[in-house]
Amino acid sequence: MTGRERLLSDLADWISSRMVPQRPTLVAIDGVDAAGKSSFSNLLAPMLGRAGVAIVQVSVDGFHNPAAVRHSRATVEPALSYYEDSFDYEAFRAHVLNPIHRSGTTVISPRVFDHESDSPDIADPVVVSDNTIVLVDGVFLGRPELAESWDHWVYLHSDRNAARARGVERDMRLFGDNTLDRYLSRYEPGQALYLAAVDPISNADIVIDNTDPEAPEFFRFS
Repeated sequence: MTGRERLLSDLADWISSRMVPQRPTLVAIDGVDAAGKSSFSNLLAPMLGRAGVAIVQVSVDGFHNPAAVRHSRATVEPALSYYEDSFDYEAFRAHVLNPIHRSGTTVISPRVFDHESDSPDIADPVVVSDNTIVLVDGVFLGRPELAESWDHWVYLHSDRNAARARGVERDMRLFGDNTLDRYLSRYEPGQALYLAAVDPISNADIVIDNTDPEAPEFFRFS
């Protein structure tokens, strides 16, 4: 077993031993842009599945605001615009969080908007039983209007330069030559606002150093 497999196995055991009775268990996989959140969630899901529980994965990326909202003040306040205007949290609560916090089996919509095409894209409903772990990956998941919803909050830390390099490589197809500038002027300053306001390294339940996604390490393990 590799070090990464051992970490994922230990985390899966920790989560599965702390499931919430009578409703699905919500686990946030939080981190800065390109910290490796989606990939980490994809690796964690089958580890959790070994415990015999159902796993549902959701990304907050499926709840972006339209571009007109996301960029309404991006020119004058790019960092604040990214932190405050990127996501439709009302829709996220209505379609995911609120249904899950009801007892018993429920139905969620894991996606309502495609930010790449800038158009509504409502996913097929997903039935979620009480014996289910719902993994939600995304940025800003510890912000005040979401924090109380999570049963477990996992934060993936990454060195800024490593995350930036991964993000620029990943997003070049979307933004072309402007990709690096977006990280320097919008994404990283917006993340700095979040880190200062929420301090996830101190407050998350689990903190993992994912600077090298091939060799993650526990920074803090409750």
